[in-house]
Amino acid sequence: MLQYSITNNLPTYYIQEMTSHLTRINKVILRHVPHTLESALTSIQNVVIDVNEAVKQHQQYMDVIQNELPKENIFICAADDKYPDCVSVEDSAVMISPDAALLTHMGNETRRGESHEILSTFKKLGLQNIIDMRDYEGAYMDGGDVLNTGRHFFVGKSTRTNEAGIQVLKDALKMVNSKIPVVSVPVPNTLHYKCCITCVDEYNLIISDTVEGRNLIQSSLQLLTSDTDENHIGSQLNVDRHNYNLHYVENDVAANIVRMNNVLIVPQNVNEKSQTVYNNLINTIDGLDEIKHVPNGEFTKIDGSLTCRSILLWE
Repeated sequence: MLQYSITNNLPTYYIQEMTSHLTRINKVILRHVPHTLESALTSIQNVVIDVNEAVKQHQQYMDVIQNELPKENIFICAADDKYPDCVSVEDSAVMISPDAALLTHMGNETRRGESHEILSTFKKLGLQNIIDMRDYEGAYMDGGDVLNTGRHFFVGKSTRTNEAGIQVLKDALKMVNSKIPVVSVPVPNTLHYKCCITCVDEYNLIISDTVEGRNLIQSSLQLLTSDTDENHIGSQLNVDRHNYNLHYVENDVAANIVRMNNVLIVPQNVNEKSQTVYNNLINTIDGLDEIKHVPNGEFTKIDGSLTCRSILLWE
């Protein structure tokens, strides 16, 4: 088990939130693949998407999740062929507490209608607090730019997320009395923040060992001091800003993983370096017991990864 030595200097509320929300996932929102997936947005030129294969790959992803949670706690939205990217539900919303969500206003106009189905699902869930970014003029955000480690919200300021959207997130966190600080990080050379960095718990980050990934984590750690001070936390947080354990894997695909309770969901066909990182996490983190590999090849063609296709709720 990894040992940490910082809790004695942390505020009371901070200590109370030390158990990772990723160990308390109790509901998941998914969405079926639309027939129009081949028209999804992508940065890759002349790509050919096999929709039938994508459906099979997504089903394997859903099967893993369905094996971990009761059937009644998994909410699968119907596909909407008007929105080729709609399977990527993560971009539609950001969970900010167990009973509160920020419905985003996505950065690409062609995707903004996807949020209607997610809003409907939140209402069916009886979610107590839904903050709708569409009510805030000029603000936009993709959920793929938001990484909640449990200690910080790292938010990428990208072509899909602007400063006004980040301010709405900060305001939403205040509304629900969350003290987790927001760290705004420029993302100049990749689609979303989580293309390069994800987390396993509140201390362990998975990072793409690429120029973009290394630059992004360096910027994130450098910005912790100024951004956290601005967000009501004070200097006590500065003592732990270097206590994130940084685990480098081969590329963006390998860096985009999903922690759900005791299971680590990872892409298939990673190299030995990445697999060693995954194995070491299983061997060193309490409560993380199993690795599940799922295929993701068709989704990488549309700049998609594993986290893109689910919204995780916790208790």
